[in-house]
Amino acid sequence: MAWSSTGCVHSGGCMTEGLRWQITKAVRASDLPAPAKLVMLVLADVAEVGTAEIPEKFTPSLRVLARETGLGEATVKRHLKALVDAGWIERTVPDGKAQGRMERTRYRLLLPGLSTDRGSERTGVQSEPPRGSERSGPGLTVIPTGAQSEPPDTDHPDQGQTEDRSLVLPRADVEHICRHLAARIEGNGSKRPNVTKRWRDSARLLLDRDGRTVEQVVKAIDWCQTDTFWRANILSMPTLREKYDQLRLAAQRKNGTNGHKPSTTDQRVAAAMALAEKFAEKETT
Repeated sequence: MAWSSTGCVHSGGCMTEGLRWQITKAVRASDLPAPAKLVMLVLADVAEVGTAEIPEKFTPSLRVLARETGLGEATVKRHLKALVDAGWIERTVPDGKAQGRMERTRYRLLLPGLSTDRGSERTGVQSEPPRGSERSGPGLTVIPTGAQSEPPDTDHPDQGQTEDRSLVLPRADVEHICRHLAARIEGNGSKRPNVTKRWRDSARLLLDRDGRTVEQVVKAIDWCQTDTFWRANILSMPTLREKYDQLRLAAQRKNGTNGHKPSTTDQRVAAAMALAEKFAEKETT
């Protein structure tokens, strides 16, 4: 897998001052897949401003990267390797003894095709260290840009898993409804949930298989997160999809928008529910 750095323009003579800012700007302007951009930006958050190196105390594990990006560990691992191969990341992997001392993989962010040595002038040619060369300090082996070796994984990803090498870009409609639900849940005082693959799969099925529109889903999210009963029960996208028809019918009963005049029974039920909500609100206040 190889990615180009289309859209990244850098002038010669640029020093390492503010290198992290230059890299994040280049990432945003690049043609990298969205998950790869996300991995780079999460790493950039903890990188040094001048050198774009990540200090050892801030080096994230594979599990942390997966949590911060909302991606699966196997997906993060695949994109990290592709970013190394494309020249965006220099990865330093501890050897067996260093792993025994619980040392982690180290990262330095790069501008593809440009030297990142401190104080050196950018010539447009990336100098690569010899394969297997040692960086200062025991137990560290540099994997240069373009190296194909896979790092040892200290975060226990699924062993023997066959990975799908095709990288699928996130869908804007799926991301929109997932983030909207997460924001509404957070707005109700709960911890903002992570948008995971399971969330995205449920959102995609809700749109594609169930035939809901984005507008319909957004309205359902707004209604359920406003309702005192449903907002305590709809705390994830999979649950929203599972309960969607119940939400729709409940909203129709309350709003009297089921296409005909509400029956006397429906009116009594709606009045009883409204009264129960008022008592519940008084108890909470």
